[in-house]
Amino acid sequence: MDLTISTSELDFRQAQLSLLSGFPFKKRSAACREIAPQWRYDSRMFWTGFATGVAVSLAIGLAWYYVRERRQRLAFVASLSPAQREAFRDFEATNRGWRTFRDLLP
Repeated sequence: MDLTISTSELDFRQAQLSLLSGFPFKKRSAACREIAPQWRYDSRMFWTGFATGVAVSLAIGLAWYYVRERRQRLAFVASLSPAQREAFRDFEATNRGWRTFRDLLP
């Protein structure tokens, strides 16, 4: 088994080590110091993203609730007999709750 390292591998490893030397405490370059004031906008970006996520989640939840409610109501109306549908229309004119009518059925 040959344990020799080629010069290209050695150069690559030396380049990696030079990049990582003093990693956590490395002094920032001039370019980084110029960019540093932009970091103060991070909290604004976080709260914007957070608010957007809440709004999207709320919109999805409300849409899901509305679609589910419509499907349940349509399934209930489809299950009624013609006489019950007529009574349901009269009931719905005075009272909007279809679940109340469902609960009143024998």
